[in-house]
Amino acid sequence: MRNFFLLICLICSFQSFGQSGEKSLLYEISGKGLTHPSYIYGTFHLLCQQDLKLSPVTLEKVKNSDQVYLELDMDDPKEMMSMMNKMYMKDQGLKDLVSTSDYEYLNGFL
Repeated sequence: MRNFFLLICLICSFQSFGQSGEKSLLYEISGKGLTHPSYIYGTFHLLCQQDLKLSPVTLEKVKNSDQVYLELDMDDPKEMMSMMNKMYMKDQGLKDLVSTSDYEYLNGFL
């Protein structure tokens, strides 16, 4: 659990740096029989707003896209309300999801 948590922290901390150099979370899908490329953009669930930096190339690809699909339907108020209600974890907490030793480790780390 500890190694997994540290791995997730490292991935999240380096994720925003990928936008400033040649590496990016944007992947192009192209191949036999496809007339136009498609793109998949990696996710950033644990990213602070001030760290969200999309490269000019990424912004241009999104701007010029015919369609954009997201993990959530941002136009559906019911879905958005459901997500907001679930993010507070009213019925359980972190202590309920990890062992006592892992919780103590996480608590000290955070």
